[in-house]
Amino acid sequence: MKYKRKKRVDTSRIIIVLSFLFMFIIGLYTFLNSDVFNIKNIKIQGNSKVADEIIKQSLDLKYDKNIFMYSTKKIEKSLEKNTYIETANIKKIFPNTIEVNINEKYIVALVKNENKYCYIDKDLNVIDILNEVDKNEKSIIIEIEYNLTNNNIIKFQNEDIKNRLIHLLESISDNNLSNKIQNIDYNEEIINMYSIDGINIILDNNNELKYNISKCSSILVDLQTRNNKGGTIDLTSDKYAIYVP
Repeated sequence: MKYKRKKRVDTSRIIIVLSFLFMFIIGLYTFLNSDVFNIKNIKIQGNSKVADEIIKQSLDLKYDKNIFMYSTKKIEKSLEKNTYIETANIKKIFPNTIEVNINEKYIVALVKNENKYCYIDKDLNVIDILNEVDKNEKSIIIEIEYNLTNNNIIKFQNEDIKNRLIHLLESISDNNLSNKIQNIDYNEEIINMYSIDGINIILDNNNELKYNISKCSSILVDLQTRNNKGGTIDLTSDKYAIYVP
Protein backbone atom coordinates (compact mmCIF):
# COMPACT_ATOMS: atom_id res chain seq x y z
CA MET A 1 0.00 0.00 0.00
CA LYS A 2 1.46 3.36 -1.03
CA TYR A 3 1.27 6.45 1.17
CA LYS A 4 1.19 10.00 -0.24
CA ARG A 5 3.94 12.19 1.10
CA LYS A 6 2.76 15.45 2.57
CA LYS A 7 4.21 18.56 1.00
CA ARG A 8 6.35 20.63 3.33
CA VAL A 9 5.06 24.09 3.91
CA ASP A 10 7.67 26.69 3.11
CA THR A 11 7.27 28.81 6.27
CA SER A 12 10.00 31.22 5.29
CA ARG A 13 8.13 32.21 2.14
CA ILE A 14 4.91 32.78 4.12
CA ILE A 15 6.80 34.93 6.61
CA ILE A 16 8.23 37.04 3.79
CA VAL A 17 4.78 37.53 2.19
CA LEU A 18 3.21 38.46 5.53
CA SER A 19 6.06 40.83 6.26
CA PHE A 20 5.58 42.62 2.93
CA LEU A 21 1.81 42.78 3.53
CA PHE A 22 2.33 44.20 7.01
CA MET A 23 4.80 46.78 5.71
CA PHE A 24 2.39 47.73 2.91
CA ILE A 25 -0.48 48.26 5.39
CA ILE A 26 1.73 50.33 7.69
CA GLY A 27 2.96 52.38 4.75
CA LEU A 28 -0.55 52.93 3.41
CA TYR A 29 -1.84 53.93 6.86
CA THR A 30 1.05 56.35 7.32
CA PHE A 31 0.47 57.84 3.85
CA LEU A 32 -3.29 58.29 4.33
CA ASN A 33 -2.69 60.01 7.66
CA SER A 34 0.05 62.26 6.37
CA ASP A 35 -0.21 66.02 5.80
CA VAL A 36 -0.96 65.36 2.14
CA PHE A 37 -4.60 64.64 3.05
CA ASN A 38 -5.08 67.52 5.47
CA ILE A 39 -7.91 69.86 4.41
CA LYS A 40 -6.60 72.91 2.56
CA ASN A 41 -9.61 74.09 0.52
CA ILE A 42 -13.39 74.28 1.01
CA LYS A 43 -15.40 75.09 -2.14
CA ILE A 44 -19.03 76.14 -1.73
CA GLN A 45 -21.45 76.28 -4.68
CA GLY A 46 -25.17 76.86 -5.27
CA ASN A 47 -25.90 79.15 -2.33
CA SER A 48 -27.37 82.65 -2.63
CA LYS A 49 -29.39 83.22 0.55
CA VAL A 50 -27.07 81.37 2.93
CA ALA A 51 -23.69 83.05 3.35
CA ASP A 52 -20.48 81.06 2.90
CA GLU A 53 -19.44 81.77 6.48
CA ILE A 54 -22.67 80.31 7.90
CA ILE A 55 -22.20 77.18 5.79
CA LYS A 56 -18.60 76.83 6.97
CA GLN A 57 -19.74 77.13 10.59
CA SER A 58 -22.28 74.36 10.02
CA LEU A 59 -19.63 72.20 8.38
CA ASP A 60 -17.45 72.45 11.49
CA LEU A 61 -14.43 71.46 9.42
CA LYS A 62 -10.95 72.26 10.59
CA TYR A 63 -8.19 73.14 8.17
CA ASP A 64 -5.12 70.91 8.43
CA LYS A 65 -7.23 68.06 9.79
CA ASN A 66 -7.22 64.82 7.82
CA ILE A 67 -9.94 64.61 5.17
CA PHE A 68 -10.69 60.98 6.09
CA MET A 69 -11.74 62.02 9.60
CA TYR A 70 -15.04 63.41 8.32
CA SER A 71 -18.24 61.64 7.24
CA THR A 72 -19.87 63.26 4.22
CA LYS A 73 -23.31 61.96 5.26
CA LYS A 74 -23.07 63.55 8.71
CA ILE A 75 -22.01 66.86 7.20
CA GLU A 76 -24.92 66.78 4.73
CA LYS A 77 -27.43 66.10 7.53
CA SER A 78 -25.97 68.95 9.56
CA LEU A 79 -26.32 71.39 6.65
CA GLU A 80 -29.88 70.30 5.86
CA LYS A 81 -30.99 71.47 9.32
CA ASN A 82 -30.71 74.99 7.91
CA THR A 83 -34.23 76.10 6.92
CA TYR A 84 -32.95 77.62 3.67
CA ILE A 85 -31.27 74.43 2.47
CA GLU A 86 -33.27 71.75 0.61
CA THR A 87 -30.37 69.36 0.01
CA ALA A 88 -26.61 69.38 0.42
CA ASN A 89 -24.06 67.22 -1.36
CA ILE A 90 -20.53 66.87 -0.02
CA LYS A 91 -17.62 65.56 -2.09
CA LYS A 92 -14.08 64.82 -1.06
CA ILE A 93 -11.72 65.83 -3.84
CA PHE A 94 -8.40 64.26 -3.06
CA PRO A 95 -5.98 65.03 -1.75
CA ASN A 96 -7.18 68.02 0.32
CA THR A 97 -10.39 69.69 -0.93
CA ILE A 98 -13.98 69.53 0.34
CA GLU A 99 -16.61 70.52 -2.24
CA VAL A 100 -20.01 71.63 -0.95
CA ASN A 101 -22.96 71.76 -3.38
CA ILE A 102 -26.03 73.50 -1.96
CA ASN A 103 -29.59 73.29 -3.29
CA GLU A 104 -31.57 76.03 -1.57
CA LYS A 105 -35.32 75.99 -1.03
CA TYR A 106 -37.25 78.07 -3.52
CA ILE A 107 -38.73 81.15 -1.85
CA VAL A 108 -42.15 81.69 -3.41
CA ALA A 109 -43.04 84.87 -1.54
CA LEU A 110 -42.68 86.94 1.59
CA VAL A 111 -45.87 87.21 3.66
CA LYS A 112 -46.36 90.35 5.74
CA ASN A 113 -48.73 91.06 8.63
CA GLU A 114 -48.08 94.45 10.20
CA ASN A 115 -44.37 94.22 11.17
CA LYS A 116 -44.04 90.44 10.80
CA TYR A 117 -42.35 89.02 7.71
CA CYS A 118 -41.89 85.38 6.70
CA TYR A 119 -40.27 83.78 3.68
CA ILE A 120 -42.47 80.89 2.52
CA ASP A 121 -42.20 77.97 0.10
CA LYS A 122 -44.90 76.77 -2.31
CA ASP A 123 -46.75 74.94 0.48
CA LEU A 124 -46.66 78.04 2.73
CA ASN A 125 -44.09 76.52 5.07
CA VAL A 126 -41.92 79.08 6.85
CA ILE A 127 -38.35 79.24 5.56
CA ASP A 128 -37.27 82.20 7.68
CA ILE A 129 -38.68 84.99 9.86
CA LEU A 130 -37.47 88.55 9.26
CA ASN A 131 -37.66 91.68 11.39
CA GLU A 132 -37.44 93.94 8.37
CA VAL A 133 -37.25 93.77 4.60
CA ASP A 134 -34.35 94.97 2.49
CA LYS A 135 -35.24 97.73 0.03
CA ASN A 136 -33.87 95.54 -2.78
CA GLU A 137 -36.07 92.56 -1.88
CA LYS A 138 -37.00 90.64 -5.04
CA SER A 139 -39.58 88.22 -3.63
CA ILE A 140 -43.28 88.96 -3.96
CA ILE A 141 -44.50 90.63 -0.75
CA ILE A 142 -48.02 89.53 0.24
CA GLU A 143 -49.95 91.54 2.82
CA ILE A 144 -52.31 89.14 4.58
CA GLU A 145 -53.51 88.47 8.12
CA TYR A 146 -51.84 85.50 9.78
CA ASN A 147 -50.37 84.26 13.06
CA LEU A 148 -47.36 82.11 13.86
CA THR A 149 -47.52 79.14 16.20
CA ASN A 150 -44.72 78.28 18.61
CA ASN A 151 -43.44 75.84 15.96
CA ASN A 152 -43.35 78.64 13.35
CA ILE A 153 -46.34 77.33 11.42
CA ILE A 154 -48.45 79.95 9.64
CA LYS A 155 -52.10 80.00 10.67
CA PHE A 156 -54.70 81.93 8.67
CA GLN A 157 -58.25 82.74 9.69
CA ASN A 158 -59.41 79.54 8.01
CA GLU A 159 -58.11 76.71 5.83
CA ASP A 160 -59.86 78.06 2.74
CA ILE A 161 -57.66 81.17 2.77
CA LYS A 162 -54.55 78.99 2.81
CA ASN A 163 -55.76 76.86 -0.12
CA ARG A 164 -56.73 79.92 -2.15
CA LEU A 165 -53.39 81.58 -1.51
CA ILE A 166 -51.56 78.44 -2.66
CA HIS A 167 -53.75 78.46 -5.78
CA LEU A 168 -52.93 82.14 -6.39
CA LEU A 169 -49.18 81.58 -6.12
CA GLU A 170 -49.35 78.53 -8.40
CA SER A 171 -51.27 80.56 -11.00
CA ILE A 172 -48.70 83.36 -10.86
CA SER A 173 -45.87 80.87 -11.31
CA ASP A 174 -47.61 78.96 -14.13
CA ASN A 175 -48.04 82.20 -16.06
CA ASN A 176 -44.44 83.35 -15.55
CA LEU A 177 -45.45 86.35 -13.47
CA SER A 178 -43.24 85.67 -10.45
CA ASN A 179 -40.64 88.21 -11.61
CA LYS A 180 -43.23 90.78 -12.67
CA ILE A 181 -45.33 91.07 -9.51
CA GLN A 182 -43.92 93.11 -6.64
CA ASN A 183 -46.71 93.29 -4.05
CA ILE A 184 -50.05 91.62 -3.38
CA ASP A 185 -52.74 92.94 -1.05
CA TYR A 186 -54.73 89.77 -0.33
CA ASN A 187 -58.38 89.83 0.77
CA GLU A 188 -61.02 87.12 0.69
CA GLU A 189 -63.09 88.92 -1.97
CA ILE A 190 -60.72 91.20 -3.91
CA ILE A 191 -57.02 90.81 -4.65
CA ASN A 192 -54.86 93.79 -5.59
CA MET A 193 -51.55 92.97 -7.26
CA TYR A 194 -48.89 95.55 -8.11
CA SER A 195 -46.39 94.95 -10.89
CA ILE A 196 -42.77 96.08 -10.92
CA ASP A 197 -43.88 98.70 -13.51
CA GLY A 198 -46.34 100.21 -11.04
CA ILE A 199 -49.48 98.70 -12.56
CA ASN A 200 -52.33 97.90 -10.17
CA ILE A 201 -54.12 94.65 -11.10
CA ILE A 202 -57.56 94.08 -9.55
CA LEU A 203 -58.91 90.51 -9.40
CA ASP A 204 -61.96 88.79 -7.96
CA ASN A 205 -60.88 86.09 -5.51
CA ASN A 206 -63.09 83.42 -7.04
CA ASN A 207 -62.98 80.28 -9.20
CA GLU A 208 -61.99 82.35 -12.26
CA LEU A 209 -58.77 83.49 -10.63
CA LYS A 210 -56.41 81.29 -12.65
CA TYR A 211 -58.09 82.25 -15.94
CA ASN A 212 -57.97 85.96 -15.07
CA ILE A 213 -54.28 85.76 -14.13
CA SER A 214 -53.65 84.17 -17.52
CA LYS A 215 -55.40 87.14 -19.17
CA CYS A 216 -53.42 89.48 -16.98
CA SER A 217 -50.15 87.94 -18.18
CA SER A 218 -51.06 88.65 -21.82
CA ILE A 219 -52.09 92.22 -21.02
CA LEU A 220 -48.84 92.92 -19.15
CA VAL A 221 -46.82 91.64 -22.12
CA ASP A 222 -48.80 93.91 -24.44
CA LEU A 223 -48.33 96.94 -22.15
CA GLN A 224 -44.63 96.26 -21.86
CA THR A 225 -44.33 96.09 -25.65
CA ARG A 226 -45.97 99.51 -25.84
CA ASN A 227 -43.74 100.75 -23.00
CA ASN A 228 -46.81 101.61 -20.89
CA LYS A 229 -46.14 101.90 -17.17
CA GLY A 230 -48.48 102.62 -14.30
CA GLY A 231 -52.26 102.59 -14.47
CA THR A 232 -54.81 99.95 -13.50
CA ILE A 233 -55.94 96.65 -15.02
CA ASP A 234 -59.42 95.77 -13.77
CA LEU A 235 -60.32 92.10 -14.26
CA THR A 236 -63.41 92.04 -12.06
CA SER A 237 -65.78 92.29 -15.03
CA ASP A 238 -67.23 89.01 -16.34
CA LYS A 239 -66.94 90.15 -19.95
CA TYR A 240 -63.65 91.95 -20.48
CA ALA A 241 -60.58 93.49 -18.89
CA ILE A 242 -60.35 97.26 -18.46
CA TYR A 243 -57.04 99.13 -18.54
CA VAL A 244 -56.96 102.72 -17.28
CA PRO A 245 -53.63 104.55 -17.79
